[in-house]
Amino acid sequence: MIRVCFQRSMAAGEDVDNSETPIYLDHFREMIRAYSREGSQEAAQRKFSLISLWASGGRSSEVIVAK
Repeated sequence: MIRVCFQRSMAAGEDVDNSETPIYLDHFREMIRAYSREGSQEAAQRKFSLISLWASGGRSSEVIVAK
């Protein structure tokens, strides 16, 4: 069924790529540094959320050292 829907979308000229722009390790480190410089409670919570998501989001083999 999915294949049929995909073929119909292609034939209709619809955009079939629904992927998001990836966030790479360099981008991630820049965000963590920015939150570290901010120093507020909200920044700390956001930093924690990002680090947790990165660690559990399929990239657990990379070791992150956030300073």
